[in-house]
Amino acid sequence: MPTVLFGLGAGEKLPQLHAPTYDFPDALIPTGVALFEGIVRRMHGN
Repeated sequence: MPTVLFGLGAGEKLPQLHAPTYDFPDALIPTGVALFEGIVRRMHGN
């Protein structure tokens, strides 16, 4: 099954993803949800 990997960039002023001080910015959640919703809708022809 084909797969895809993508990342949501949090900007250049935050620690890198795997840094011990990284804290996921909750403000990105709506963007991630909208992205996944768009993918699912497109896959299902909506």
